This record gives sequence, C-alpha cells and structure tokens, in this order.
Amino acid sequence: GGKYKKMKLITEIKSLNHLSKYQVDGIIFSYEKYSAISDVTFSLLEIQKIVQYCKQNNKISILKIDKIFSEYELDEFYSFLEEMISLNIDYYIFSDMAVLFYMKRKKRENRLIYSAKTLNCSYQDCLYFQKLGVKVILSNELTLDDIKETSSLDNIVLDGYGYSQIFYSKRKLLSLFKEYLDLPQDVKNKLLFMKEATRIDKYPVYENANGTFIFTSYKYLFYQELAIVNHFSMFRIESLFISEDDLFKVIDIYKRALTNEITEEDYQKLLAIDNNVGHRFLYEKSRILESDDV
Repeated sequence: GGKYKKMKLITEIKSLNHLSKYQVDGIIFSYEKYSAISDVTFSLLEIQKIVQYCKQNNKISILKIDKIFSEYELDEFYSFLEEMISLNIDYYIFSDMAVLFYMKRKKRENRLIYSAKTLNCSYQDCLYFQKLGVKVILSNELTLDDIKETSSLDNIVLDGYGYSQIFYSKRKLLSLFKEYLDLPQDVKNKLLFMKEATRIDKYPVYENANGTFIFTSYKYLFYQELAIVNHFSMFRIESLFISEDDLFKVIDIYKRALTNEITEEDYQKLLAIDNNVGHRFLYEKSRILESDDV
C-alpha cells in the first residue's frame, strides 16, 4: 500500500495449455538444457509463445537459466542467450556468474535475478547486487528481523512458498547409490524421499541430467508476515513438486494477500492444501552460532 508499488506475484508454470489460468504478474519458464531443476521445461518454439502471451497480457516474462555451467558449454549457451535477448524477455533467473558476465557485456544486467539458494543472506549482499542493478532472491534461512532489514532495498525477491533447495551436486548421487545397492528401479527424474535412521523427516531428493538435488522436508510458508514486508519487488511461489490444481489455489490466496488482504481464513486454506509447512528460521537464530552443551 501507500507509496510502495505492489509486490509482483511470480511462479513457474507447469503447462502451456493453461496459461490463462495463471493469475500471476510474472510467469517463470525453463529451457530444458539450462534450468537446474524444473517440473516442466519448454522448447524454443514454446518459449516464443510464452513470451508473446506475456506481452499480450501485460505479464512479466522470466526465463530460468539457473544451472551451473562448465566451460565447454559456454559458447553454445551464449548463442542461446543472444536468441533469448532478441525475444525481449523481461527477466532471467540465474545462479552462475557466467550469466552476469555476459549480460553486463550486453548492458542488460538490470534484467537479472540472482538465485543463490542459501547464499543471499545479508543486507550487504543484497546492497552489492542492487548497486549492480541486479535483483536478488533472498535465502529462506533468514529470520524475520533479517528479512525486515533488507526491506529498504528495491531489488528483493521473496521466495515465499514451496520446497527450498538445500543441496545441489553435479554428481549423479542416486545412480551411484543405486549401483552400489543394486536397486532395481530407475532413479532418474523421479521424486524420491530420503530419511535418516534417527529422524522422522523425509527429504525430497531428485536426480536429473544436471545432478542431484535435496530439498527441505516441508514447504516454506511466508504468509502472515507479508503484512510487514509487502513492498518487496517480487514474491515467488516455488511450484516444484506441487500439482497444478494446488498451485492455482495457492496463487489465488497469495494474490489476495498481496492486495493487502491477509486473513486467518486464507491461512487455514493454505494449510488445508498442504499442512506439511514450516518457517523454522523466521523466528529463531541459526543454531550454528550457539554452543551445544546438550
């Protein structure tokens, strides 16, 4: 409200044929070769259609190219970026500094959103990127006080709902594990869960062509707190491993929340969609800083 622009609601889409059902301000989409992990990826032709749709419907187009690149991939990747720039895409979500390097050369760094998962943890980090003209997705491991501290900056993207990635390796760890244990089923591109012997939490684990990913055992939920920080640049719903029907329900609730209607009723609706949610770090300091005399 007030002097602030409304926070833009963004999410990664799961299909082309339901585009009009995504009642969001910005649509995230991935190209198969360069997204680290996505439920659905699109061909170049489909990406052109998505960008066209966004332009016609006053939506922000956001390409996710957050893979970590090896040197031998860069030439081909830069040609791809050249093609994407010609489509006039609004933003690019990235993790690898090769993207920043290239976009700086093209004077397009103001189109970038830096997604470093657990790394963007401080006001100073975010300020550094603001000076570069780059937006930043905040880590989900911050306390509410830390998040509030960054709220004077205008380049913050809040990752506010969904599973949070806590581990990424370029190695195919599940395949190696499968070989070692001689497991029968195929482990690639399947959502599996792992559980430590001494804990009850099950962590989603996923292997694709880019490597192995592990996520939090619950979906991160930032809802009531929106009353305090409702003027960040964007709010992202992470749609990984969520059915499209549930995603539409979640979008509906956050759409209301961002127009300043935060209600107990909607909060209960969010819990009804999936009550395996948490926000562990919002209200506690990280344990690593304390001495453990248990």
